[in-house]
Amino acid sequence: MGDIKIGQGIVDLQNKIGLKDDFFKNLLNEDDWSFVIKLHALIEAIMTSLLVFHFNEKKLTQIFSRLEMSNKATGKLAFLKETGLLGDDNLKYIYNLSELRNKFVHNVENCNIKLIKFVESLDKNQLKNFATFMRPSESVVRNIVKMGHDENLDKDLIRQSEIKSLIDFAIKEPKTHIWLGAYSLLVSISDTFYYSDYLQSIKAKELFDDDRKIFE
Repeated sequence: MGDIKIGQGIVDLQNKIGLKDDFFKNLLNEDDWSFVIKLHALIEAIMTSLLVFHFNEKKLTQIFSRLEMSNKATGKLAFLKETGLLGDDNLKYIYNLSELRNKFVHNVENCNIKLIKFVESLDKNQLKNFATFMRPSESVVRNIVKMGHDENLDKDLIRQSEIKSLIDFAIKEPKTHIWLGAYSLLVSISDTFYYSDYLQSIKAKELFDDDRKIFE
């Protein structure tokens, strides 16, 4: 992939949880098992940071950190979905990464597993899901094309977002495929901190207006 430059938003996210600027970038140099485990740990720590930030209560850090990542009823994903902090495409990425991580970590024999072999073991439907769910930003592009609003989109971007292109790339470069999906997820999360501020400002205004009505 040549010399990769990581956006400042992702650098800031890493700094929030005490990691060096190049942690995410260097994941591409890890063996496949370590890559999946460390990427999942990175995203999970950032999810905890986001939830603590959103609820504006540092005392909740230990509680949020102990929650399962992918439990859709009581885990971090449940909070992220109900608060509207992340969209469905990003939530699908996190859930599927957690599923992949669980497959890797719960069997010690998988420490030598190769992602290419894992992808080869998938049936047609599983492969399609892996290729599409692990690239959330491309799902957005396909939706824009589907709605007919793609006149200003780069043609190469449209082509690489097509399901066949994603499947072909996922088969050949599964680690890079997952990493690129994580990149777009982390960019979204970086923006979500600002969105959380916006939601909190609206809530504060509503509370102020309610209090003012009491005294009118």
